Amino acid sequence: MLHTYLGAHSSAELPQGFARFSANFFVTGQHYPFLLTLPLDSLKYAYGLPVLSALVLASPGQASTKLMTLFLGWGLVSLIVVWGLYFNTANLLVLDFKPALTNQAKTLWPLFNEELVQAFIALAYRIGFLIFPAVLPILLWAQRNPLFLEQLIHGSLRYESKPQT
Repeated sequence: MLHTYLGAHSSAELPQGFARFSANFFVTGQHYPFLLTLPLDSLKYAYGLPVLSALVLASPGQASTKLMTLFLGWGLVSLIVVWGLYFNTANLLVLDFKPALTNQAKTLWPLFNEELVQAFIALAYRIGFLIFPAVLPILLWAQRNPLFLEQLIHGSLRYESKPQT
C-alpha cells in the first residue's frame, strides 16, 4: 500500500496531470511513492531573443558589435527564462494547485503562508511573463545602439555606418 502526504492510496485520488505514481522511483534508499510533475514551458519566456536578433540584424554597425550584443542578449534571455520558470513553479505551488497540494507546499515552506510573500510571487510571475521577455531585450539593444537610436528619433545624421571591408 502506498501512502502520500495527501493521504492518497492510488493515482486516481490525485489531481489529473500533476502527479503520477511510479513503482521504480527510488533514490538512495528513500522511497517516493509518486512523482510530482509540473507543466512548464520555457519558450514563453524566451521570445525576446528573436526580437533582439531582428533588431540587431536590422541596425547598422560592425559584425563584432552585433555578435557581442547577441551574446549579451542570450545571457539576458537565459536569466529571464530562469526567473520565469522559478516564479512559475512557485506560483503553481502556492496559488494555482488544488487546496490539498497548496496546503502541503505551505506546510513544507511556512513562508508561503504570508500574504505579502504570495503577492510578491504573483507579481514576480506576472512581471517575468509579461514585462521582462519583451522589454529587457529591447532595452539592451537601445543601450548598445544609442547613436542609431538618436538618429531614428531625431532624424540627425550623426551616426555614419562604416563600410564593411
